[in-house]
Amino acid sequence: MIEMCIDGARTVVERWKQFLLSPLGIYLYSLITGAVGIVILLMFFSMVLSPAALLILLPGIIGFNGATAGYGLLDKCSSFPRPAIALTSISLLLAIIGCAVIAVLQPWEPPIAALRSLLATLFALSGTFSGAWIAKKKTRLNK
Repeated sequence: MIEMCIDGARTVVERWKQFLLSPLGIYLYSLITGAVGIVILLMFFSMVLSPAALLILLPGIIGFNGATAGYGLLDKCSSFPRPAIALTSISLLLAIIGCAVIAVLQPWEPPIAALRSLLATLFALSGTFSGAWIAKKKTRLNK
């Protein structure tokens, strides 16, 4: 009986590992780590800094986590299919997540501020593509 449970657990773990090594799994892993990083940093800085300073730091936080997501995407799978589309979608989703977290943490701020959203998107795009560029350079140097 116990061996059946252990074999079932091994099967589940092997399937999960195979999924995480697939391009979709790598994409989701990069997106989730970037989003969790944004949430953690914004929650920490909301307790330490003033609300105005948090709004100033938002694009930098999103850009930094975008760089980690872009690096993670192309570092784990250097032959990712259509990397530009994947990097652009990750950066847009990270910008949306960052602005949504600000709307939750600071409900008195307007939920959709055009300049904040534009800056967050631009920083996310530049961070994601620079992280991907660093990952490409690393794989070229390692060859």
